Amino acid sequence: MKQILAIYPNGEKDTIAGLISDGLKNTKNIQVFKYDYSLKNYTEEEIIALSKKIDYIFVFWCKYQYNHAPFGFTLDLLDKINKPKIVAYIDGSEYNSTGKPTRQQKSDNLKRDPLLCRGEPWIDEEMYKRCNWYFKRETYKEDLIREKITPLLVSSKNTYFQNEENNLITKKYDMFCSFSHVSTGLRLETQDICQKLLNEGYNNVIGGDFPYTQYMDYIINSYIGISAWGAGNSCRRMWEIMSNKTCCFVQKKQIEFPNIFEDGISYVEYSTPKEFEEKARYYLNNKEKCIEIGQKGYEHIKKYHTSTKRVEYILKILEGSNWKTALNSNS
Repeated sequence: MKQILAIYPNGEKDTIAGLISDGLKNTKNIQVFKYDYSLKNYTEEEIIALSKKIDYIFVFWCKYQYNHAPFGFTLDLLDKINKPKIVAYIDGSEYNSTGKPTRQQKSDNLKRDPLLCRGEPWIDEEMYKRCNWYFKRETYKEDLIREKITPLLVSSKNTYFQNEENNLITKKYDMFCSFSHVSTGLRLETQDICQKLLNEGYNNVIGGDFPYTQYMDYIINSYIGISAWGAGNSCRRMWEIMSNKTCCFVQKKQIEFPNIFEDGISYVEYSTPKEFEEKARYYLNNKEKCIEIGQKGYEHIKKYHTSTKRVEYILKILEGSNWKTALNSNS
């Protein structure tokens, strides 16, 4: 049985922290000792004692939110443990390594120059020294020059799957577009196009702040669900949509990750409002293709992109596998 010490800045509220915790909980033969800095549920002495018997230490980090720990909250503790060869750093922040957006990372600036999503300082150099593996939620091609950097994209938690028993071939709604805000990526532009299509007579659902059960019902019962970038390239909405066999329109990513989806097969990519509208009209006139893509997307997620698959991916990399092929034995 593998024993893992998981160190959190503020519990499991962050998307990546919650996802990996969900995977750890549902993976056999793993015992997890959780230290939440915001709760101080272990003393420093207890953590150091634990570190002598565990196989790995997972240190989580995320964007600045909730009851947040100070930047570098584990450095002194890791120095006292002094076992960098077993430390995996898991950076879930989309902004930069500090967890706080820079002055340049304003919504308008990000729209004009999407490369500003990669804010500086991008790598926490102090943590890089103290770990053996550095996993990043948002990983760009140039990051992979660094030996320890490994992509760790968001994926699907167990709770996202709410339509596994059904295979709908007809649905109530044409498109579902729901964002909590529309200030990043192409959210505003895609929402406006969905409204335009609604005005033309398509049965689209548009809005935010739906109760979660209603939100999921709209996803399940729509031919197309819309995802666009959030603070970074990855958005939880994509995974919620695809986990429920709905054809997902996804703003094309700049970041790296393994076992990618295929445009027109397991999801539909768009890079501009014009491309979004052209593809929306095409697929709304070919709804049988939406059903096929929704099913293929769901199957691809189950094969490679659940929370337990993310944990399997991490463990295989820790054991020496290359991130590009870590899960290929499952093909």
